[in-house]
Amino acid sequence: MTIMIEETFGPITPILAIDSLEEAVRVANDSRYGLSAYIFSESYPAVMETVDALQFGEIYVNRTLGESIHAHHAGYKESGIGGEDGKWGLLRYSQIKTVYHHYGR
Repeated sequence: MTIMIEETFGPITPILAIDSLEEAVRVANDSRYGLSAYIFSESYPAVMETVDALQFGEIYVNRTLGESIHAHHAGYKESGIGGEDGKWGLLRYSQIKTVYHHYGR
């Protein structure tokens, strides 16, 4: 479906049933965009494997939104138009991945 591969902004959350972590990563990366991704898991090894495989500029782990002003804020592929937050703005031609973790209650 178009909503699964386009960069849609608004109060919309497309949901797709997935059978494995590998399939989830493949489906997530099957887009020309890659701004933000969200991972919810208690398995640190699975999270780190997924973070490494995802082609997104910002990845939130066990939380949503609220990026740091000092972190790089830009997407991969055709997402984002900058990445000039903090000192990371000097690296605008690099592929940087920011990961936000939260473990515990």
